[in-house]
Amino acid sequence: MGKKMTAYARKRLGNPTARTFNGAEFLNTLQRCRPYTDEPLPGSWLEGTQDAADNARNIVNRALGALVSHKLKPEESAEFDLLAHAIGVALIRSIEIGGDDCQPVADCRAGSEALRSIQTRRNTLGKWATTRPEQLALGDAILVYEAILQASSPQQMVLATQARMRILEAMRSTTH
Repeated sequence: MGKKMTAYARKRLGNPTARTFNGAEFLNTLQRCRPYTDEPLPGSWLEGTQDAADNARNIVNRALGALVSHKLKPEESAEFDLLAHAIGVALIRSIEIGGDDCQPVADCRAGSEALRSIQTRRNTLGKWATTRPEQLALGDAILVYEAILQASSPQQMVLATQARMRILEAMRSTTH
């Protein structure tokens, strides 16, 4: 390969199914990199992405409500897992934005610790139960998640999710 290639061209060359030209790829890139907003991308047919942020926020708040109100059966863990994911992603983005010693990082760590305590209690008692301090810590962590979600672009949230998945995979490999 003697010619200098763009990242897009290298990606197309390395992926046989992507060897067709996508003239709108620059619009997709712009859409991924700008913050969530109701406004459509200027000069394009692409709609705003605020609905995606609103849906994520609503799903996380419903999961928090179900966990805090003790409406979960002992065998159900989807809501707990969703909260753990949201708080983990918020923690990663908080560290990226403000460093390791800012208040949002402390709130997310307190939320993670509350989740660990709730998980331990479930494993011991066989049911989901939360204390008032845990509920407050989870509420603060979810507020951080919502603020970060609104201030971040979809691509930044995807990268934070990928970083969290790598961390979880590394944790799994060290325990096995």
